Amino acid sequence: VLYVAGLVQGTSRSADEMEAAIEGIFWKRLPDFLENLTADAIDSYRKALLQQYLQPPSSIEEERKHFFGPVKHHGACQIPRSNIESFELLGEVVRFANSSDFNKDLLTRSWSQLMAPSGGWRHKVVVKYFGKSVPERPDSTSWRLAMQKRGVPEQALSQLTEEHTKTMVLQTADSAARVALSRGDKQGGAYFPTDLHCRRERDPRTISFLARRMSAR
Repeated sequence: VLYVAGLVQGTSRSADEMEAAIEGIFWKRLPDFLENLTADAIDSYRKALLQQYLQPPSSIEEERKHFFGPVKHHGACQIPRSNIESFELLGEVVRFANSSDFNKDLLTRSWSQLMAPSGGWRHKVVVKYFGKSVPERPDSTSWRLAMQKRGVPEQALSQLTEEHTKTMVLQTADSAARVALSRGDKQGGAYFPTDLHCRRERDPRTISFLARRMSAR
């Protein structure tokens, strides 16, 4: 799982309340949904996923979108396999969906690791739009109470409260904000790796063009 997104639009609740509501879905409702999935339901999702990837394009625009991503990355995931020239990433997804690894246990474990990574906090970006004036940001106590109200498990509250405390708050989206985010120190962040992972097993041929150029210097 690379990322998960939650989008909410409305007028009856504030953006701060909706952030808490999204966390309630991520930490309570979705885990409960995954836990109650039957084998038949998982198989139906698997078949739908395969159909989505294997369905031929119905227009020139769909075909262009299908090929543009790998081409944009300099064909890093276009690797011959079994004497068939194919987009390796797509082939890997299809092989995975047809394997025994595609199961309920993997779904629940992957979601749990995404929400509570063993290496520390989540990488989380929140964008809020307020209809009127921007209110005071909720303090840690108010934030914790909002999480409890939305059904977030007790064992997750400490992580969410700490994330809230450590969050970098930006009031504008401009070059200064970009610099602050990319500083790479305790007050900022850093760039994500540019490597392309076309297989579940590491393959040196999938290292991005940019990474190859940087390492050659």
